Amino acid sequence: MIEAFFFGEDGNEIFGTYHAPGGMGTGALTVICPPLLAEYMSTQVALRELAISLSAAGHHVLRFDYRGTGDSARDIADISASDWVDDIVSTVNEGIDISGATSVNLVGVRVGALLLCKALPRIDNVGKVVLWDAVKDGASYLEALRAITRRLLERNPFLRGAERKIAAQDYAGQEFSERMV
Repeated sequence: MIEAFFFGEDGNEIFGTYHAPGGMGTGALTVICPPLLAEYMSTQVALRELAISLSAAGHHVLRFDYRGTGDSARDIADISASDWVDDIVSTVNEGIDISGATSVNLVGVRVGALLLCKALPRIDNVGKVVLWDAVKDGASYLEALRAITRRLLERNPFLRGAERKIAAQDYAGQEFSERMV
């Protein structure tokens, strides 16, 4: 069974998708912390398939969208990275409430792995942690996104000066608030 739902405080709702275990459950909850931006879109199907496979193997699985992304509440301009760390902790707590799980396994993909590492001290009963192609630090990640923007601008001769200046402030097509950066 797959169930999509919202949880959290009014105005700060997180969108989650719960995959109930098939057969005899293991008693473990696996929370999948996705990447962001274009990487989120590129991995969505694979992470859904991972969740389905894990639930077929008896795991409770919870996937989610960080606030300001996907179907969760808020605008990304109003969010900081620490809010996303809070979202991971909230998602784990929600998953434990839903499943009654006694241990938590965590999968973090790209920047989701970095955020997961920041959340780990606040999560109890952690079993396994998978850091999938982890981003090592936020500053180098932002610089890599800026490099993508520079390459895209080099390939697009049709932008005028003012448009080019505005686009140069993006992070691979995404605007981040000063608070986020």
